[in-house]
Amino acid sequence: RMRDRIREAATAQAATAQGSASVSACAARLFGGGEGKTSLSWTEFCALCRRELRLLDCDEQLRYVFNSLDPEDTGSIGLEDLDACVRQVSAPSPPSAPPP
Repeated sequence: RMRDRIREAATAQAATAQGSASVSACAARLFGGGEGKTSLSWTEFCALCRRELRLLDCDEQLRYVFNSLDPEDTGSIGLEDLDACVRQVSAPSPPSAPPP
C-alpha cells in the first residue's frame, strides 16, 4: 500500500539522517519551515515524496493518499494528519507463525 511505502521511506530517511521518522520532520528539512510548518500543498507533498522520501510511485498513487487526507478538497493536508496516517499504518503486526 502507498501509505506503507511512505512510512517505510520516512523511516529509512530518518535512519540515514539520524533524526525523527516523522513525515513532518522530513518536510521541515525540505522546506525549512521547522515547527511552524503545519500543512502541505499538493506540490509540496509531491516534492516531499520525490526528493526527501525518494518515492518513484506514479502521481496517481500519491494523489490517492493526498486526497484521502484532504476530504474537504481544500488543496492542502495537515502534517499532523499525515504523521497520524503514517503511524496508523505502521502499527506492528502480530508475528506470523513459522512455516511448517
